[in-house]
Amino acid sequence: MEITINGQQKEVKFTLNMINELDKKYTMEAGGAKFAMGLNLAFTYLSQKNPTAISNVLKACLPKVPEQHIENYVEGYAVEHGTLEPLFEELVEEMGKHPLLTATLDNFKQKARVETTETE
Repeated sequence: MEITINGQQKEVKFTLNMINELDKKYTMEAGGAKFAMGLNLAFTYLSQKNPTAISNVLKACLPKVPEQHIENYVEGYAVEHGTLEPLFEELVEEMGKHPLLTATLDNFKQKARVETTETE
């Protein structure tokens, strides 16, 4: 996936470093212990159409790009397209087919389906 930020083409790379950065951003606490939930929560927030999730994922994927440039890109995209919907869809789709992420996301989606079915 490529995007243009501040006039430059950037490849959005899904790497182990990206996962580590998301794990730092998204944690859950249980019984006083912290659990890294970066990829799962980022995916959930993207699926829920949370605009800050786009920014957080792009920041993790593009660590050398200044945060303000990424935020300007997301805001500009929303204004230009009148919505962030296509960007949400593209990120979710790209994450869902990347070999580094598929096992985790497939497992997460399966568990979410099971828990949703059990609570209904």
